[in-house]
Amino acid sequence: MVLFESLAHPNYILKSAAKLFLFLCPLILYSITKKEPVKEIIRFRNKKNNKLLILMLIGYALIMLGFFIFRNEIDLTSIKLRLSEKEGINRSNCIFAFLYIMVVNSFLEESFFRGFLYHLGNSAFSKKAGYLISSLLFALYHIGIMSSWFSPLIFLLSLFCLFVTGIVLQYVSLRNDDLKDSYLMHACANLAINTIGFIAIYFH
Repeated sequence: MVLFESLAHPNYILKSAAKLFLFLCPLILYSITKKEPVKEIIRFRNKKNNKLLILMLIGYALIMLGFFIFRNEIDLTSIKLRLSEKEGINRSNCIFAFLYIMVVNSFLEESFFRGFLYHLGNSAFSKKAGYLISSLLFALYHIGIMSSWFSPLIFLLSLFCLFVTGIVLQYVSLRNDDLKDSYLMHACANLAINTIGFIAIYFH
């Protein structure tokens, strides 16, 4: 996806179609060749988690707090231009795009990183390897998205935070053996990112 974004410069619709193909095809092929049901790899079991809402609110608050702390290091005008020129996201369609990111995109990424990649690493090596592989690739995957958003220091800090976030989301999904938990936390985190995008689009 990083190479695709850097070479093809797709709009958001084309990028979403590519992500759908690149994320789901390996999962389906692995399921067929290993004869493991997809539902056992991505584990949406709908178990009850009474602490989930608190975790979602904490995640949203931490991202927004980080935004306000490093506000002067973030070029909202550049983000607005990137969203408009590269992604095709503007005032007329941002609500739809942000809802898609929160609902569908979060599902795809959780299914791929916390489901498929963790399962792959855990099956081939160990539980620790599953954590490392899924979390590291989750962080690196965002390079193409964030590469022009921040200064180099904030960019590196963001990558580290994404790596830690991947570990936290993996832990949450495994604790209850339910990918729904990490999916809802991821969706809430994307809501915070979308809030920043909304501020950039409407106020800069």
